[in-house]
Amino acid sequence: MLNSDVTWFPPHLRGARCFEAPEPARYFAEGYGVQNVVFVDDEVKCKRSVRQECNIFINTRCTYWGAMILPPWLCESPPEAILQRLLHEVAHVALKHPPDKGVVSSIVGLTIQQPSSPWDALRGQEAECWKWVLGLRKVNSGKYELLKSAIEGWYSAHTHEHKDWSDLPEAQWAKFNKGTLPPDLWLSVPQWVRDEFRKQL
Repeated sequence: MLNSDVTWFPPHLRGARCFEAPEPARYFAEGYGVQNVVFVDDEVKCKRSVRQECNIFINTRCTYWGAMILPPWLCESPPEAILQRLLHEVAHVALKHPPDKGVVSSIVGLTIQQPSSPWDALRGQEAECWKWVLGLRKVNSGKYELLKSAIEGWYSAHTHEHKDWSDLPEAQWAKFNKGTLPPDLWLSVPQWVRDEFRKQL
């Protein structure tokens, strides 16, 4: 485990259960200007992935990965969801995005402005990052698969505390959405999402 009581950690993650990301993921991120890649497994202190300047902190708790089974993410496993979260934060650094507005880290926790719709995570600079991630998956599938394999190795060797998700898409979909995984996932997303992201798939 990493020492999370260091100055470059966001205040809300001080004392959290933190781990070094796999070497291939760190090297990849460093190529885009990221200094440190930290995996966080802490159900109390870490609710989402964040970046602090050129350091990124990836929430490896896959409680909500059921949402990422949908397009445009189309994740097939928790490690792939972790990979896409990691790539998303790398994209923010690579694209030189300013810090997210309304996100405040303090010793009492992380304050975030909640979007009016979950699909708002696919607008603005967030959309730019997801297109970067999905573009990498499409254009450089070899690199994507290499990174996914590294994270699968980390995931299989790591013991999550209080794991509250399933590793199987069908079971996680049922848990997250209270229903059966539909045969055509594209019908589960708004039309504008289909129009915006089909080119990346």
